[in-house]
Amino acid sequence: MARCDLVQKKLFPSGLSILNASPLAEAGNTTRIARLLEEEPEIAGFLKSIPARGKASLLDVVKRWLTKGRELQAIERARTEIEATKTTMPASKTTIQSARSQWFKVVSLVLSNLEMSRAPARDIEIIRGPVLRASGRAGKRYVSSKPAEAPAEEDTPEEEADSPASVPEGAAPSKDEGDAEDEVS
Repeated sequence: MARCDLVQKKLFPSGLSILNASPLAEAGNTTRIARLLEEEPEIAGFLKSIPARGKASLLDVVKRWLTKGRELQAIERARTEIEATKTTMPASKTTIQSARSQWFKVVSLVLSNLEMSRAPARDIEIIRGPVLRASGRAGKRYVSSKPAEAPAEEDTPEEEADSPASVPEGAAPSKDEGDAEDEVS
């Protein structure tokens, strides 16, 4: 029994907490155990002496575990390479346009829903104001073909409320916005 406890402590020095570790840590642990089995062949001999399901020994189970650990390590390495590639790739114009298009849709839906809301005007403005300010900031980030879309200064809430920079054409304007758009057109 003492030998079993000793082998268990060598295989799992922090107990079964390895089960909650990240996939990368699990893969690293299997690398450590493979090295341990090479450096201390008596552990491999002990594991071989313990029968497991079928005609396999506990050493066979550990070898399958080590194989899965190598596979997991390869998957983690590939994932890291893909993430690095994505991170270092410059944002394409298509990606930016797609994000802007999605933003337009969200802003349009939020503003349309606010117009139809029966909530108190103050509560509607608590939501509407930040949406319009964020919309104004988004409009300033990207040069637009429509000069009236981006307000001249960031700290001009009246301008932002009158002409949100990123509300796409066809969006349901608020009562005040409809007047401002008529003046711009």
